[in-house]
Amino acid sequence: MNNDKLDNLIEKSFKEDNNISPFSDDIDNLIGSIFKKRARKRKILFFIPIVLTSTAVFAISYNIFNLSSVGLDDSCIETATKNGYVQTLDIPFQTFDNLGVKIDHFLIDDINFDISFEYEINNYDIKDIKNVFIQDICIYDENNNVIYMEENEKSNSISNIADTMGYSKIRKASDNTFKNTFFAQSNNFPKSKKIYIEFSNIILNCKNENKTIQGIWKFEIKVPENMIDRENIGYKCISNNNEGNISIKNIKLSNTGLILQADSNSYDILDKAKINIIANGKKYKSNNNLFDINIKENLLTNKTQRIYTFNITKYDIPNEIIVKVKYGNSERDITFIKDENK
Repeated sequence: MNNDKLDNLIEKSFKEDNNISPFSDDIDNLIGSIFKKRARKRKILFFIPIVLTSTAVFAISYNIFNLSSVGLDDSCIETATKNGYVQTLDIPFQTFDNLGVKIDHFLIDDINFDISFEYEINNYDIKDIKNVFIQDICIYDENNNVIYMEENEKSNSISNIADTMGYSKIRKASDNTFKNTFFAQSNNFPKSKKIYIEFSNIILNCKNENKTIQGIWKFEIKVPENMIDRENIGYKCISNNNEGNISIKNIKLSNTGLILQADSNSYDILDKAKINIIANGKKYKSNNNLFDINIKENLLTNKTQRIYTFNITKYDIPNEIIVKVKYGNSERDITFIKDENK
């Protein structure tokens, strides 16, 4: 699937998904402009929160970040939080124009970046609010690494570390508060010591109209040591990895998932190939989310690269991983074992 088709699919799915609580013309124009910019600049795959599989039925069991509300399997993140890999924050509300915002939970590793926002409404009926969109969010660390910056005139020369991003759906927290999560994915989030979040425009998607709230929201997160000092588990290949038209270049197991990098000489091959893994006697299918679909060209190696993610974490600690590669009538197994030197 090429980028133009993917953009059209995401935009179409987003509008279909929001038929339940439609955005106004202003929001539609905003979303449309995002995709026009994306088609021209090719810098980042902008991930609008959509239900990825329309036929799937997701059990409603709210965890901290509630990513299942937009059709994402967040079981790995839930596993990490249950193992204490989450930061609970005691940050007071910052209030402008009767809208208070604070951050109550945070998580970062190499793959996932999640911020749980809580909103306090004073002069609005919370029942009328269907969704919320932070229009100009900018997230960076103490070394000026830009995790994510919304596209604007200032961001033309800035490369986001996040490959995909989005927001969960809102859920009511109390009579006058609700929450949602900003989430992003990459394969190389830095080991930041401090995270800064800034924005000045919030759009409330209400029942009959949209309301833009303006302010100067600025937050600082001191990242806990277990996230700064996090270590991944690496794997090395012990079988022939150079046969066929696809090679597996890297497997990394983190607190919130497994990333596998596949290389090929052809975009079409990676687009049609199926890659699954077997670990601890269990078969795992790739998540096939928008992060996985984002196929990239490596100009240095003249190779096409695709990142696959799987719902297995370092808490599962498999000693061996078998990668099953299938393309057309060709199918082969590639064996990796835990690399004790990484």
